[in-house]
Amino acid sequence: MFAHRAKIRLMLLFAFTLAVPPAPLQASAETPETTLHRAYFTENIARDYAVAKSLYDQAAESDLSDELRRVARVGSDRCRDHIAAADFSTLMPSDTLVFAELRRPGELIAALSGMLGMTPDSMRDLLDQRPDSASGAPINIPSRIAISPTLLEAVSAFGGAAVGLTDIDFSGRTPPHGVVVIHHGDVKLVKGLLETAFQFAPTAEKIADLPTFQTSAPDIGNVTGVLTEGLLIVGNDRGLVQDAADRLVGGVSDSLRAREDLKEVFAERGDRMFFAFGDLTGIYKLAKSQVHERDRDDLAVANTMLDLDHLRWATLSFGADRGALGMTARVCYADDHRSIVYNMLRLPAMSRESMRYVPADAAAVLGLGLNPALAHIAAGRAEDSTDVTGFDIPREIFGNIRELSAFVVPGPAGHTLDGRDPVPNAAVVIASNDVVRSRTLWNEMLRIPGLTLESGPVEPSEFELGGQKVTSYFIPELGKIYMTQVDDCLSIGLTRRAIAEVIEAKTKKRSVLDDESMGTAFARLPDSAGILMVGHVGRLAEVGGAMGEPEIAMISTPAARLCRNTTFWLGVGQSRTQLTLTGALTGLPNVNEAIAMFGPLIHGREDHATRRRAERAYEQKATARVERRRNEAVDVAPAEPDRPLK
Repeated sequence: MFAHRAKIRLMLLFAFTLAVPPAPLQASAETPETTLHRAYFTENIARDYAVAKSLYDQAAESDLSDELRRVARVGSDRCRDHIAAADFSTLMPSDTLVFAELRRPGELIAALSGMLGMTPDSMRDLLDQRPDSASGAPINIPSRIAISPTLLEAVSAFGGAAVGLTDIDFSGRTPPHGVVVIHHGDVKLVKGLLETAFQFAPTAEKIADLPTFQTSAPDIGNVTGVLTEGLLIVGNDRGLVQDAADRLVGGVSDSLRAREDLKEVFAERGDRMFFAFGDLTGIYKLAKSQVHERDRDDLAVANTMLDLDHLRWATLSFGADRGALGMTARVCYADDHRSIVYNMLRLPAMSRESMRYVPADAAAVLGLGLNPALAHIAAGRAEDSTDVTGFDIPREIFGNIRELSAFVVPGPAGHTLDGRDPVPNAAVVIASNDVVRSRTLWNEMLRIPGLTLESGPVEPSEFELGGQKVTSYFIPELGKIYMTQVDDCLSIGLTRRAIAEVIEAKTKKRSVLDDESMGTAFARLPDSAGILMVGHVGRLAEVGGAMGEPEIAMISTPAARLCRNTTFWLGVGQSRTQLTLTGALTGLPNVNEAIAMFGPLIHGREDHATRRRAERAYEQKATARVERRRNEAVDVAPAEPDRPLK
């Protein structure tokens, strides 16, 4: 009753403040009541919890009535919990080994709804467009499907949860030690259930003057928990719960977030929904102390190959970021690591020079960095040198080629010699330290298949295409392939169209890096990426339609239209100390555009089904009428009486 009166009073204050002129809202003339109102507005509408908490604190220290000062203190605590839930790592101990958090998971659903074009400006306007006639169909397929903003707001209300583990028994005999924090956010039902159930929880000595319970759970042991205005903090170690509450209430700074050596970790986290962290240094030390004697040799071998002593941390994140659904995983070594496995597999970052000759309308690009740039490698090499040895092949792969970019473009496919199998418009662009050496080697390797034909050798031929010299080579069963040099790069294509696209990219100085869709993907890949793949789903559908059967072509046409903005990318970055895996998907197809495209087909089937149901119903009624008349029919002709024969 007390809280209800306070809420009514706040609503009256809100109405009063809107009615008065703006001048009284200035700081010099602001009253404690308007300060409290501004705090409430800032918390619930602007959602600036730091400012709202400051205003609530001002109101709580003013000469308001006891009732309203209590409302201000509760509001301040509520904002404090919102601020903590924005970064759960501020509540976790600094020696946390494993940390995982889920922040506002419902917001991912809302973001996904927007990406799919299912968030309307006005749900009422959409509902008013429903037909006012009976169709007879069991369900109505609307011309536009939308998710109510009210529903999205409701699912986005849950604040999130986090877990932090400080001790792990790798044998599994005892449960891990840790703390769990749950933020109900704005879900009043969850808050109400927690507050109601807390009455019946076993009592315990209070922690930070907060409602506290303690009980025993099977396979877990003693469980301690505290309930704040917006958080439930639970752990199987009372000390961990006590410390988390102290960080929340008292502002103690010895948290996981405050560690100097992890600043870069949390700086790169962003606003993604899910984030997990593992302290690999601490985990390895703990595992080494618990390992059985018989397994120590195996662990020593693994340490020799992977340098486990110098592992620092690993992270995993997932969520919506700048209009894309993305995932990133990272593993970090110390600067002085000597990991044999990682160093043997590590590739140099791509300079993306070869990408400058990949056409802007490419459907997919696969890039691979092989060797660092070595300016001196071409020194002393004659421009027209044709000397080639067998050892030039490994030197080409392991020393000369800096990077390569393979791509495929839409368009009519080529065909093999027998005309049966399609050939995609694909090519590879090779960036070398010594392009003359590469050209000489690949020229010799590509001409060999044509010289070994039983019907007689076929020599390579040269021609001009777009002002560029191109060499064609004959490959048995495949046909011709083409090679050309563009500046300091070499390109080899399966079709004439693919090579023409490379030359056009050079001439017009417009490549895939300048494309609106694909260029954005390349810009968001890490600079350390040595392996990368970027694809445009709509263009890939066009490629599939040109390569496949007519049935596939029928599917690929609408798919290409729906996914005309859909792009994905994958990247593997390998710096000296950090391995990064990243991937994302953006430009999802619009659901309502798909409905508009396939709606006539859907409604046509519905109309056919409705007609068939009506016909069957009519036939059943007609049959029933015939049967009924047959049963009710009487013979109107009287039977002749029996008469004696004369």
